[in-house]
Amino acid sequence: MSLTNSDILITDATIIIGLLVLLTFSSVSSPFVESETSEFFHNWYELKNEIKTINELLIECKDLQKAVNDLKNDDNDGYNSFKDDLRNKFSESNMPQANERGIFRGEGEDPLDIVSDDVKEELIKMCVQLVPIGNEKITKLKVLNEWGSDFKYLEEKDGQFFESLSFKERASGPYWINMINLGMVFPFLISGILDSVLSHRRKDKNDHSATKGGLVFMVLGLGSLIVGLSIIGIGFYNAAAPFLN
Repeated sequence: MSLTNSDILITDATIIIGLLVLLTFSSVSSPFVESETSEFFHNWYELKNEIKTINELLIECKDLQKAVNDLKNDDNDGYNSFKDDLRNKFSESNMPQANERGIFRGEGEDPLDIVSDDVKEELIKMCVQLVPIGNEKITKLKVLNEWGSDFKYLEEKDGQFFESLSFKERASGPYWINMINLGMVFPFLISGILDSVLSHRRKDKNDHSATKGGLVFMVLGLGSLIVGLSIIGIGFYNAAAPFLN
C-alpha cells in the first residue's frame, strides 16, 4: 500500500511538533551541571580578580615603602608624590560618570584632602597583612585550577589555565542545538508544503497518493533527523561525561 497525502502531512506535522518541543530543551547540560559550572567560574574569576587587586596594592606598597625610606633620609619629594597620587586616586574614583540610564556616579569632589601620619601607619600595616592574605588566595586558586582541570572546566597551556574547549562547547550548546533543530525542521516543512501544493494542482482529484516532491523531502528530513539527533546526543554525553566517572 502506497503512502497518501494524509500520511505525508501527518508524519511531517508530528515530527515538526516534536522538534519544536525539543527546542525548549535548549541546553546540553542539566540544571545541576549548569549551576555548578556557574558557581565554579564565579569563584574562579572572583579569586583571580582578588589576587590581581592584591598585587596592585602591593605595588603601591613598594612605592610607599620607598617614600617612607626617602622621608627618613630627609627627602620629602618621594613621600609628597605618594600622597598626591593617593589623593588623586580617590579624586578620580569620585568623578561624575553617567551610564546609559542617565544616573551619575560620583560627586566630583575630592574625598581625601590630607594624608596624615595615622593613615600612613595604617597603610604600612595593611601592606604587611596583604602578603599572607595574597599567599592564601594564590594557593586557593591553585587548588581551584586543579579541580577545574579534573572536571574539564579548565585546560592548561604554557603554565596558564584557561576556559577549556569542553566548557566553551557546553556554553555554546543552546545555540547549536537550536540551529540543528531548525535545520531538521525545514525538510519536513518543505515536504508538507510541496505535498499540499502539488496534490492540489493534480487534474485527478481522486488521486490521494503522496507526491514525489513531498516524499523526497520527507526522506531527506528523516535522514537529517537521524544525523541531527545523533549530534545532539553526543553533545549531551560530552557535557555529562566529567560527572559520570
